[in-house]
Amino acid sequence: MPRRTLLTASALTAATALLLAGCGGHDDTKPQGSDQAASTQATTPSPSPTIARPKIPPLPADDQLSFEGRSASNATERAILSDHEQYIRAREDAILRRVKNSQAVSFYAKGQGLTDATNLINDYIQSGDTAKGLVRYFDWKTADNGNSASITYCADESKVRDTNLKTGKVTTASGKDAYVLYGARLAKNSDGVWQTISFSGKVGAAQCQP
Repeated sequence: MPRRTLLTASALTAATALLLAGCGGHDDTKPQGSDQAASTQATTPSPSPTIARPKIPPLPADDQLSFEGRSASNATERAILSDHEQYIRAREDAILRRVKNSQAVSFYAKGQGLTDATNLINDYIQSGDTAKGLVRYFDWKTADNGNSASITYCADESKVRDTNLKTGKVTTASGKDAYVLYGARLAKNSDGVWQTISFSGKVGAAQCQP
């Protein structure tokens, strides 16, 4: 059961609409080739040290997330990108450690974003699947409008393997379907955390193909 099968189009449509409206958007250049995969640490924005955040354990060596080619023109964009990255990491950690009600996920998500993440985690747990391999995230676009924001970005999931822990059966995506356009909407809460309130994707999106 590939992780993207549970995604719907609502957040992607809303995120794209806000970006097209030009509300402070920022466009990163799409990296060329797989040699960008090791650039995660160099471009990761730092979260604000003034907010008490749940600790997300490092992912195991056989499951990697690479956040590539990101830059931000101001502190707000850096905070948006950083908090959404933590949402992705928290969700992945919960899948791997089989945590049904992750404190970190609920910290970085609310509303439909939290519901969708929780459903995805629980589906992995119930199906007996786990995630392995490398996901490359690239071609980031952000737009903020005060206390709300949108992000779209691409993912290369060609090296992802969803493996059933009991049977050993491996599910993979190939060809165009291995590339996904993701969209998210975020809202800034009273503590200053940018929480993901909806999240979705389009499998095989033309703009994400190599």
